[in-house]
Amino acid sequence: MGSLVEGVNGQIELLQDRIRITRRGFLAFGAHPWAGDKEILLSEITAIKFKRASLMASGFIQFLYPGGQEAKGFHRTVADENTVMFWPRHQKEFAELREAIEQKRQQIKTTAASLDELEILKKLAELHRSGVLSDDEFDAKKRAILEH
Repeated sequence: MGSLVEGVNGQIELLQDRIRITRRGFLAFGAHPWAGDKEILLSEITAIKFKRASLMASGFIQFLYPGGQEAKGFHRTVADENTVMFWPRHQKEFAELREAIEQKRQQIKTTAASLDELEILKKLAELHRSGVLSDDEFDAKKRAILEH
């Protein structure tokens, strides 16, 4: 179902509504000796930090969300459980992954907004049926929501 990219100290799999960070290999054990798989809901991610790799340094992708501790500074970021590092040869895959995650996050926001609008329309219809809103008031409010 998802797409998987492998980095220096872990792998990231993009699933339908979340990402899974898995730690495998020697470098992963060095930075995260007791870390297991970690899943973060796409709807909870507030930001994605992305540092491009260079010939002198690896790049990284880091996920920020409420309640998570943002690691600042390169050495702390490397050890952060929400960060996966990558070499220059993997940069394209990680950039594509970041874009795919952003697209899915936007779809989730759009779907949530549509559901909110639907709930508002249902409540307006109830108010209209009960006589609290006139036909003109109901039509105006409905139009405003649908044109939003």
